[in-house]
Amino acid sequence: MRKRALTEYELGFIEAMIDGEGTICLARNFCKTHIAIFRPEVSIFNTNLAILNKIKKFTGRGNIIIFKSELYTHGVSYTLRFSPNDIRWLLPQLKLVIKEHKRKIMLRVLKVLTLRKQYCRWRKEYKLKELNMLYKLFYKK
Repeated sequence: MRKRALTEYELGFIEAMIDGEGTICLARNFCKTHIAIFRPEVSIFNTNLAILNKIKKFTGRGNIIIFKSELYTHGVSYTLRFSPNDIRWLLPQLKLVIKEHKRKIMLRVLKVLTLRKQYCRWRKEYKLKELNMLYKLFYKK
């Protein structure tokens, strides 16, 4: 894991890749007990593995996933996906242009998700209500 802050060049490169070929999203799944589970995601998609390896080298974080599909004419596609802890480290440093709104909401979501221990039922319901509200804000058109 990288401890030092990113340089301006590295930040600019990562910002451009996330704005251009990346995504910031909040996935919502439901488990067997019909409770919503929220999972923050920041991913960068590309067919050039060297570019994603360069970003991974800059940050020292993330996992590269390989997609091989017959439907794509590009052949093999790669995704650099960051974990929630990586997102907590990376997003506050970035100044995005196109996806700035999503970045700000994601930072709010990550603050709510850090409240792990929920001893009271009403606290858990409040947390879910707040996450549902942020989810609606995130995908507001």
